[in-house]
Amino acid sequence: MSRIAVAHTDLMAKGGGEGDCMTVLEPLQADHDVELFTLTRPDFAELNRYFNTAVDPVPVVVPPVGQSPIRQRY
Repeated sequence: MSRIAVAHTDLMAKGGGEGDCMTVLEPLQADHDVELFTLTRPDFAELNRYFNTAVDPVPVVVPPVGQSPIRQRY
């Protein structure tokens, strides 16, 4: 099992990049320790319905303004 950080600014925009992010999260969550770094808290139930995915709520890290959470955690 690996620790994996997935970064996306705002999954709730529901465009192509957001769909790609959800389809990346879906298979990774089964075998890895995944965290989502984002600027907004996503509604995973709504996103799963919209993108026809099955992403369980993963830990979400919303950084304080002006700080880099990835540099601090990884």
